[in-house]
Amino acid sequence: MTGKYRLKRFALMIPALALVVSCAPVRSRLKLVQGNICFSQGMYAKAAGFYMEAMDDPATAPYAAYSLGAVYLAMEQDDAALTRFSEAEKNASVEENRELIYRSRYNSGIIRFTNGDFEEAASDFKRALEVDGSRVDAKLNFELSILSLMRKNESAHVRTTQKGSVTEDDARRKSEILFNFVRKKESNRWKSWDFAGETDTSGPDY
Repeated sequence: MTGKYRLKRFALMIPALALVVSCAPVRSRLKLVQGNICFSQGMYAKAAGFYMEAMDDPATAPYAAYSLGAVYLAMEQDDAALTRFSEAEKNASVEENRELIYRSRYNSGIIRFTNGDFEEAASDFKRALEVDGSRVDAKLNFELSILSLMRKNESAHVRTTQKGSVTEDDARRKSEILFNFVRKKESNRWKSWDFAGETDTSGPDY
């Protein structure tokens, strides 16, 4: 991946949740903090244990689920990470947990793109933009996912030439038509989004 089309993964970040989840009992917030400390030291199994305990409280459950997703992602357990990011999203609300939902969808897109599931990756990045349409990384990654999907489909079409189903020129022409249609459709939607430029999301900002 070169040029502007580079897939950017969020730096794994566990926010200082105890500062914002003030309605949660002290014990639940403490478990999150303990998990954060273990995570920062690379003690992922121990961190996961603290986050699992924090899952018991509804106020901290979405953040604990996201944090577990980050742990599994760091351990390269993609399926488990996707499950936890989805769980975090379902237990959160856009009004109160906008950044949490955005990051869950964005990182899910990263996982699916890395695994070659470009269609689902594009869907995740698009859903992330529905939460915050100003994020440049999500916009570029959405476009990269579409491009990768087009190339994948084009390659599949070209392979069928050996059977005489289509010609390489036909495959390329169909791919270009579809991609131009997608670009035009998405550009119309992006006009309604506030393009505020790339924000710094690499540090604790909850």
